[in-house]
Amino acid sequence: MTEVAINGHTFNIDLIVFDKDGTLIKLDVWGYQLEKWGKLLQESASLTDTELNTIYGQLGYDIETRTLQPDTPLVVGSIEQIRTIGAFLLHSRGISWTKAEQIIQVTANASLSAIPEPSMIEMIGDVPGTMKHLHKQGIQLGIATSDNRHPTEKTVEILGIDSLIACIVCADDPIPMKPAPGGLLHIGRKLGVPSARMLMVGDSIGDMACGRAAGVAGCIRVGPRRKGATEFADVTIQSIDEIKVL
Repeated sequence: MTEVAINGHTFNIDLIVFDKDGTLIKLDVWGYQLEKWGKLLQESASLTDTELNTIYGQLGYDIETRTLQPDTPLVVGSIEQIRTIGAFLLHSRGISWTKAEQIIQVTANASLSAIPEPSMIEMIGDVPGTMKHLHKQGIQLGIATSDNRHPTEKTVEILGIDSLIACIVCADDPIPMKPAPGGLLHIGRKLGVPSARMLMVGDSIGDMACGRAAGVAGCIRVGPRRKGATEFADVTIQSIDEIKVL
């Protein structure tokens, strides 16, 4: 086991599992993808600006400030969940369910499910440097994300950490999504590490609840201190750079 120190707390662990969006990279990437989707959606469904902005808000995107709201479908939901919500929102505006699903499928495939451009991805801290340091000290590294596998693997390549990650669990894998603990338990089994010797690092309440349900050694939250989220975490940090090997 390796002892790590995080903001005054110490943990003896063999494995750290990270969320991706909001933890390793800024959520802004979803804003870019969403606005691209919104333009396609507006054209295909003949939505007014007001109707489109309402849909943005219902999904968790503030178009005025171009920010994603915490613990909303866009932040914690899978692509499939967002598609279903999108179809429902179109249906509630008088579009037949079959037509709504068709519109969502075509427009989402060209935007939300697309591989993000490298210029759209902004890291939170020195992700490659921290990952290399942890890996060098013998800590195994995994990722459990609500994104689909293809864009996740491409993003990991863009970040330059693909050779460091031992296991990735994604929303389109046949494993229950966060906050269910299945992804963490799967990674632990595959890498031979019991949950009591791993950390869960993420930005959402769902990430923390997942770690708690799995029985990990610690739940580490990345982001500003925020009521309703901080209470679920053992430690809150600004970036993974604060994880130090003793």
